[in-house]
Amino acid sequence: MNELLGCALLGGVAAMIACTTTASSVASSVVTTYAPVTSIEVGADQLFERIGCGANAGQAYKYVTVVYEAGPDGLRIKDTPDAIAVTDCWTDALFQNLSSSELFAASAYFSLSVYVFDEPTYDLVEPEVKFESLQVTDFTVDEDAGTLGGRGAQVATDALYTTACTAQQLPEVESIAACDALQD
Repeated sequence: MNELLGCALLGGVAAMIACTTTASSVASSVVTTYAPVTSIEVGADQLFERIGCGANAGQAYKYVTVVYEAGPDGLRIKDTPDAIAVTDCWTDALFQNLSSSELFAASAYFSLSVYVFDEPTYDLVEPEVKFESLQVTDFTVDEDAGTLGGRGAQVATDALYTTACTAQQLPEVESIAACDALQD
């Protein structure tokens, strides 16, 4: 019985060594391309907790979020935004791996403008604005006038509610934007 137990133990040790050797030689030749998620999220739950989300007049239906690079004080440092998203009211707006002009910076700061539409208003202005085809250039601020032009100006004017948010993007972190209360 002891001989049988000894053989089983010896066989187990040999198998562990064989597996360990094989696993380490395979692992050493594997190249990973994993890129950690670095993102900024606008939380829809917090944003619309006061007015609700739905298809009724006065309720959030869809929202447009425009992201500009900013300084640590939250003030924009560029006139052209880095990203834009048109999002359903029950979904968080998510911006991943935004670029920053701060080369090799440990963090980057962003200023976000949020424009909220109820369904009747969205349907009314959709033929002119064409929300799904909005581009960052539609929200470039005119340096002389200090205002938006074109479709960006129409979105800002026709929105039922607006707010401003700030966010700090940190490497390998999903950051939540800090937003002010919605304004009529």
